[in-house]
Amino acid sequence: MRFKIFLQYAHHDEDEFEESSGTSDDVLKAFDKFDWAGETKKAAEIQVISPTVSVETENGDLIWVSGVDENEFVSEFTERPTAAKSETKDNWFSRLLKPSPVFRHDTQNFTRVQARRALELFSKAEFQSLVAHYREANSS
Repeated sequence: MRFKIFLQYAHHDEDEFEESSGTSDDVLKAFDKFDWAGETKKAAEIQVISPTVSVETENGDLIWVSGVDENEFVSEFTERPTAAKSETKDNWFSRLLKPSPVFRHDTQNFTRVQARRALELFSKAEFQSLVAHYREANSS
């Protein structure tokens, strides 16, 4: 499966990002190579945007993880209803602003390890495990 991978750095505007595409391995590499310590420090200083890695499937399912500091993350996973997956192909940011899809899960409580695991589960399309992962983070 191919994914769109979006990187948003501290100095970006809210609708600015770097886009690439890749496999599930590329998703994890993008997360691992991201300078979370440096970018979250910059974000705290300039207060423009939180550093974020977002990943979208060809069907429009979306996950993003955003660093508050190098080991504190917020995240959201949105699985679009099957009927909505064939709708227009807007850019990923505009999809975040549309009315809520049927399946949306979020957390304010991920560690860096949990954020990476969420991306891994998403990239393997293990959505039931991913939902359980969010619930577990929210219960602790």
